[in-house]
Amino acid sequence: MCFNNLLRRKARTFLCIFGIAIAIMFIVAVGATSSRYIAVLKEMNLFFTGDVVVVARGVIVIQAFPIGGALHEDTVETLRPMNGVQAAIPMLFIPNPSETDGVLQLMPQNVTIGMPLEDRSVLIGSAPLKPDGRWPSTDSSPEVVVGPSLAYNYNLTAGSVVNIRDQKLTVTGVLETRSALLSRTILMSLKLAQKTYRYNMLVNMIVVKPENGFSSEDLASKIEFEIEGVKALTDSERNELLVPVVQEAELFNMGIRTILFMMSFMLIAAISMMNMFERRRDFATLHAIGASKFSIIRMVITETSLLGFFGGILGIVLGAITSVLIVSYYTATSPFLIFPDILTIVPPYLMTEILISTVALASIAGVIPAIAIGRTRIEEILRSEY
Repeated sequence: MCFNNLLRRKARTFLCIFGIAIAIMFIVAVGATSSRYIAVLKEMNLFFTGDVVVVARGVIVIQAFPIGGALHEDTVETLRPMNGVQAAIPMLFIPNPSETDGVLQLMPQNVTIGMPLEDRSVLIGSAPLKPDGRWPSTDSSPEVVVGPSLAYNYNLTAGSVVNIRDQKLTVTGVLETRSALLSRTILMSLKLAQKTYRYNMLVNMIVVKPENGFSSEDLASKIEFEIEGVKALTDSERNELLVPVVQEAELFNMGIRTILFMMSFMLIAAISMMNMFERRRDFATLHAIGASKFSIIRMVITETSLLGFFGGILGIVLGAITSVLIVSYYTATSPFLIFPDILTIVPPYLMTEILISTVALASIAGVIPAIAIGRTRIEEILRSEY
């Protein structure tokens, strides 16, 4: 009966469901993309969890990667024999200038990372190369490895030749990874990066691994005390920049969600009031033949819950698709590469939370016309309608 009542005014019901779906779509898209952006920022720091990142003093560090500034390569040799240092790995992290366009970005779209290839596991872990790929043969060979997103966008495979800063470099392999950062990375040897980007004998970060039993905080303090002009950052210090970003994103999400949920609430309540007014004769007749007011109220709340359920399902689907397109646009990554990770971008718990919230809110919205029905004098309705 509830379905039949909703289908009595098909256009009105469809517009109501569509309006709810649009609101839910925005809630999912904003919430999912913001959460994904924060996850990407956190991922940048996870590469060097437990390590100390050494950069030039005064350099801005976005999570684990420095923007600007440089250290002389001799700093590495100063660090390696230091007590408490297990390993010191120099790196060059270079955002692609053609895409950043001179504007500081929290997550650069294209990056080149130069590092000693024998130490590559500190960055990529155990990420393999796609079939037919290999790592550059020597540190001085003009060969690079690229991320899957760059390979897809520019149709690169093992054996392709790319031109970077007037240097012709051969792609020897494509990384097999889902990492948002590594998928947009050109990875090459440190010597090649220094030559290509004219960083002769310079690096802009050094990843220092503490020895067992030596805390990263103590090692960072020791490095800053013994080496002039450097800044040694631990996990907590690298996270300081992320804290206000996360807080702002959470506040923004909460504000958007509250506004859109309230709009959905008012829409459902208005539609329910209109339906109730048109069907007051039917309600009075049902009551006259023995139906209790409670059963009629339950019918109204069930109808509004169905509106919320169908609108929520449609909104979640549209929101998931929108989230993929937004992430694809802002990371310059093909949607086809992002779509397999749709449950990472829009996790099931988020879908469930939003759907339950929508149905609950729709049920509450049905209470308003239900209360009106409960206060209605059935005799007066029957007298005026018949």
